[in-house]
Amino acid sequence: MKYIFMYDFRFTFMVTRMAEALKTSTSGYYEWLINGRKTKKEIENEQYLPLIRIEFNKSRKTYGPRRLSKILSKTYKLRIGRTRIRDIMAENELIPKTVKKFKATTYSNHDYPVAPNLLNRNFSVERANMAWVSDITYISTKEGWLYLAAVMDLYSGKIVGWAWTGR
Repeated sequence: MKYIFMYDFRFTFMVTRMAEALKTSTSGYYEWLINGRKTKKEIENEQYLPLIRIEFNKSRKTYGPRRLSKILSKTYKLRIGRTRIRDIMAENELIPKTVKKFKATTYSNHDYPVAPNLLNRNFSVERANMAWVSDITYISTKEGWLYLAAVMDLYSGKIVGWAWTGR
């Protein structure tokens, strides 16, 4: 794709500047231009793609470059880097699904008193400050979990208070 762009704009911009901007090499461009418009790397990538697709689909589309690299080296005895697999996957729109781990946040088997349900699912109120509702959520960050609690006035739908804490 990069070389096609460079070819199309070769009379508008300098080849060396385009190669620098596109993070490619001028020698790769000229090799592509002379040898049938495909580089050695592109030919190899076309050979790797079916194997990557097979293993990606076997994993129910959950494996990323790291796992695929390990499987390709074990199963097919290929030495192909994660970065290259990532690039091949990106070019062919092979996007792994992320599986979120379940984390139980409620412990229901306790002997503590339980507050009565005063609203009984009747969420229509006639004036402000008549009924407030609250909820909590947790957000995964690089530093750990962030817990966020908010209180909302049912009449206006506005947040009247919130607090957060981290662990």
